[in-house]
Amino acid sequence: MSRILMVAIFAVVLLQVTARVAEAAAAVAPTSKPLIRIEGGMHNAQINRLAVDRRNRILATASSDKTVRLWSVSDGALLKVLRVPLGQGAEGQLFAVALSPTGDLVAAGGWTGVTWDKSYSLYLFDVESGVIVRRFTGLPSTIKHLAFSADGRLIAVMLSSGKGIRIFRATTGERVSGNDDCQDDAVWGDFSADGRLVVSCYDGTVYLYGRDWHLSAKREFRQGVRPHGVAFSPEADKVAVGFADNPKVAVLSGQGLVPLYEADTSGVRGNLWSVVWSNDGRRRLFAAGTHASRGVARIRWWADEGVSDRSGESEVGEWVAPGGTITGILPLGDGSLVFASTGPSLGRLDAQGFTAFLKESPSANFAGLHGRLLASQDGTSVQFGFGGGGTLPAVFSVRDLRLSNAPDSTGNLKGPVESSPGVTIDGWDGGNELTLNGRGLPLESGETTRCLAIDPKGRYFVVGTSLNLRVYTLAGSLRTRLPIVAEAQGVTVSGDGRIIVMALANGTIHWYRVASGRRLLSLFPHRDRQRWVVWTPAYFYAASRDGDKLIGWHRNQSASREALFYPIGRHGSGYNRPDLIRKLF
Repeated sequence: MSRILMVAIFAVVLLQVTARVAEAAAAVAPTSKPLIRIEGGMHNAQINRLAVDRRNRILATASSDKTVRLWSVSDGALLKVLRVPLGQGAEGQLFAVALSPTGDLVAAGGWTGVTWDKSYSLYLFDVESGVIVRRFTGLPSTIKHLAFSADGRLIAVMLSSGKGIRIFRATTGERVSGNDDCQDDAVWGDFSADGRLVVSCYDGTVYLYGRDWHLSAKREFRQGVRPHGVAFSPEADKVAVGFADNPKVAVLSGQGLVPLYEADTSGVRGNLWSVVWSNDGRRRLFAAGTHASRGVARIRWWADEGVSDRSGESEVGEWVAPGGTITGILPLGDGSLVFASTGPSLGRLDAQGFTAFLKESPSANFAGLHGRLLASQDGTSVQFGFGGGGTLPAVFSVRDLRLSNAPDSTGNLKGPVESSPGVTIDGWDGGNELTLNGRGLPLESGETTRCLAIDPKGRYFVVGTSLNLRVYTLAGSLRTRLPIVAEAQGVTVSGDGRIIVMALANGTIHWYRVASGRRLLSLFPHRDRQRWVVWTPAYFYAASRDGDKLIGWHRNQSASREALFYPIGRHGSGYNRPDLIRKLF
């Protein structure tokens, strides 16, 4: 073989290898393509965790909307929005947040980093600058909870799916310890002032670790019971435990996790999974969760740490917390309490239980919308409701670019078709087993069905889930699967069968063209029922007055750097094209 031929072959091979390396590098990096994100000044998906610094100055919240927000504890003013690198689907959803005791660092994680690393990441932000100063990589499953030690030197990471816990040094990222004791989701953890760590696990066990990170005690509850929130008392001599599946609140000893007593939960409707102790010296125990009365969440409290007197009585009270199921509560030094909910809502109640501030979602409430999402023959007009269950109806017209706060009076808008001769679809309204005429249609792990619409022309059907929009032929073949940014709450098909309309839990409505299987348009109607903005995947938009302030471009920098955000009204005036929006259909 001639030398020239060998050189040529080597050059071709080198080019192929280089191309493959470049392709692989591109596949493991966050997208550099700008992503449209809603920015209404508050979370637009449920708040999963919250944290405060030791001096009660800063409140941090982490949400499924993929942002961390920093708030002023005193008045609820928004201080800063922290943005992690994002991807499609669940990538970037934040399930956990923790503030260092001094309030200078915030840790956040959840479904983070797995798209490009094939493992999960924890991000550590500098509060003052908003910059990511460290990324902890290689975590084997989603991050469920985070906790700083009392001295701020360590971060405990609670993981899902039986992967246990990991302990890192905050300053260096060095892994100090870790174990897989928990055989299910490790959902909560709390440090004592002297450095011990208590962890709750959905395997039915609460674990206690000493300062040497060896397991010093564990308390197993009866089979099927899932301990959720755990909290050391201020003196660390007791541990309160709330549960995900029943209203019980148990109090254990702080050393050996010996059962001491249970708080009086008579009259509780739902669970009390989040538990905290007051730290103002009044010795109160608080708990909250799905417990509600007349549709409004309640926070229950007990005097004397929930201990009953000799007659078996205890002083019990309840505070009202608007906004949905409570996901977390935290005590403040003046006897007040902050809470977060699925609403989402964020609030502070003073020491008497009165509202000091309340932040609510900027989004419409699409819960219970399915069956009440209506579309015109060509899909250009849709009716939805700003309130739960389709209440406060409104109609949006793409052709007219107009929002009308009244129900359709023409009778031309129709809801989803949910049955068809010879077609039996089961498991579409809240299950994880979808069937067509008795034959199973596979879903992703953790995917839950939410809503159904059958093509009025009888050619296909659509299922909205917690993760995807799915389009199937009537023979059961998967025609289209598109990841969605929030859970589906309602779906319908235009009368001509050409357009799918889907409403999501983050308050957005999306149009999809059936023929191409691609998203055509998105709408965000603000809960004030006045402002709105629509946009295309190519970033062209139209908006009401001040509606262009409701969205912007999210731009990833790298896997280890904070993302940037540019409001579209200030940086994208050339994309304001109502003429193009009107012609889309």
